[in-house]
Amino acid sequence: MGSPRKSTYAQVQAQLEELVDSVAGANGFQISSRDPNFGKGSMVVWRRDRGWRTDELRLLFLWAGYLRSRGVCGSIGTNIVLPDRSVSVDGYRTAWIARKSPDELTIRETDERAPAAVIDTLRADVVTSIAWLDRTYATPASALERLRSEDRNGVGVGNRHYPAVVSYLEGLGSQA
Repeated sequence: MGSPRKSTYAQVQAQLEELVDSVAGANGFQISSRDPNFGKGSMVVWRRDRGWRTDELRLLFLWAGYLRSRGVCGSIGTNIVLPDRSVSVDGYRTAWIARKSPDELTIRETDERAPAAVIDTLRADVVTSIAWLDRTYATPASALERLRSEDRNGVGVGNRHYPAVVSYLEGLGSQA
């Protein structure tokens, strides 16, 4: 009996991955990796290169056996590409950006297709999150403003990479 459930969930997972791939692809992202054994689930990562920064969109499929359900959540973030390393400077769950929700979307183990509400919510979360990232990190100057704000989730003033990232972004701003 385990096999039909797995293949059913695999169909749901493929459906949601295709949805995110469509939205991400329309915004310049390409699948860069798949990890079928990520913790208690699996993960797909899309990336796009913006020269001075790289953006990542992740889709995580989580298993909650005791609930006989699976969760799906997205996350998005950006890295500043320094000459000698890449530094993650910001990242959030897409549900937090779009809806201020820390929760993943739930899919029952027996669902043969992703519920319409999950599809609609995931699509809206991803679209909203990509727009937020593009707006927030549109230029090195806006990235620097975000980096200096209290409302960011990444490298901060006390982090050892902070001075190098600030110096790099300031240098890019003077070239513009």
